[in-house]
Amino acid sequence: AYCVHLFVHLTEASGDATLLHEARPFAQVLPRLMPGAPHLVHMSFHTLMHTGDYREGDVDNEHAASLPRQIYPLHNLDTVSWACRIQGRFACSLRAAKHLENLALPLVGTGSFETGFPPSRFAAQFPLTLMAFGRYKELLKASPPLPCESEAYLCGIWAFVHGVSLARQGQADLAKKKLLLLEQQQEVVSILMAEPAGLAWKNFNGSKQWAVSPVDKILSLAAVELRAQLGRVSHDISLEVQAWLRAQAVEADLPYDEPPAWYLPVGVRLGDALMRAGRPDEAAEAFTTSLRQLPRNGWALFGLWQLCQSRAGAENFSTDCQGAAQRFSAAWRHADVVLASAADIVQPLQESLAATQAKTSIFPDGFVLLLLAGALMLLLVTRLWISLR
Repeated sequence: AYCVHLFVHLTEASGDATLLHEARPFAQVLPRLMPGAPHLVHMSFHTLMHTGDYREGDVDNEHAASLPRQIYPLHNLDTVSWACRIQGRFACSLRAAKHLENLALPLVGTGSFETGFPPSRFAAQFPLTLMAFGRYKELLKASPPLPCESEAYLCGIWAFVHGVSLARQGQADLAKKKLLLLEQQQEVVSILMAEPAGLAWKNFNGSKQWAVSPVDKILSLAAVELRAQLGRVSHDISLEVQAWLRAQAVEADLPYDEPPAWYLPVGVRLGDALMRAGRPDEAAEAFTTSLRQLPRNGWALFGLWQLCQSRAGAENFSTDCQGAAQRFSAAWRHADVVLASAADIVQPLQESLAATQAKTSIFPDGFVLLLLAGALMLLLVTRLWISLR
C-alpha cells in the first residue's frame, strides 16, 4: 500500500495519459489494500480524476469521509463535492459542500490549515456549488457567513457568486457593484500575500494567512469570469468570448491541485460562448481541450454533442452524432440535473435546499450494502456458534 501510494503521487501530475492509464489499476486497488485507512481510500482519486473515473472516485471518497480517524476530513469532502459536481450530481455535491462549510467555518482565523490550504478554501465550495448548478435565487437569499474584514478571500468568492447570480437574474448594475467588491477583496488578498510567510510556508511559496492556496489567482479568475457573465447578459458576445479566453489563461496558470482549484473547467463555458458566437471550430477545440484535461467530463461531452447537432446539416459535415450522444449519456448516467448547454442547467421545479441535501446519504449505496452483508454474516456465524455449543 505504501509503494502504491507513492506511485500514485509520482504519476498524478505527469499529464501523460498513457502513464496515468497504467497507474489506474494500482489506484483502483489501493482503497482495498487498507480499507480502514481513510487517506489511502481517498488516494485513488488522485489518478482516477485524470482517467475520467469520477464515479469510482466519489464512492471511494464518500467511504473515506465516513471512516473514523481521518487525517484530512476537509479534503475528503472537498473531493466528494467536486467529483459529484463534474458528474452533474447536484444533491451529492451540495450535501458534501454544506458539510464542508459547517466544518470549515469555525476554523477560519484560528491558524489551522489542512493539506496546506486554509479553511476558507473549503468553506467556499458551498456557494460555488450552488452557482455551478444555476441556483441563483437561493444564492441571492443567502448572505456571506463572515464579514469581509475577517476573511477577504471568502468575501471575494461570495461577491463573485452573488455577482453572477445578479447578472443572470437581469440585474447587471447590481452585479457590477459585486464585481467592484470582488476586485477590492482581490487587492486586499494580494497585499496580505506579499507579507512574509513565516517558517511554515516560506519554502513553499506560500503566505501566512492562506498557506499554499493561490487565492489571489483564484479571485483574479473569478473577476474575469464575472466580466464574461456580464458580457453575456449584455449580449456583447465579443466581450464575453474575450473574457472567457482570459479566464482560461488564468485557470491554466493555477498550480496543480487535486481536486482542481476551480469549481468546474472554464473550457466548457468558453466552448459554449464560442458556439453562440458562430465559431464552431474553436468551440470544438475548447471542448476537446477540456476533455484532454478531464477525460469523459459530461459538461464538455454535451457541448460536443450540441455542436455536432448544430452542424449536422452543414455542407461538408457528415459526422454521425450518435457516437457523441452515447459518450455524453455514459458520462452523465449518474446525474440528477438536465443540461441546457455545456454551461447551463435546465432548472427543475424548485425545492428546498434542505430537501435536496437530504436526498443523498453520507454513505454510498455500495457501502451500505457491504455493511448489511457484514451484519448478516455476523448473525449467521453467531447462530452457528450457538448451535454447536
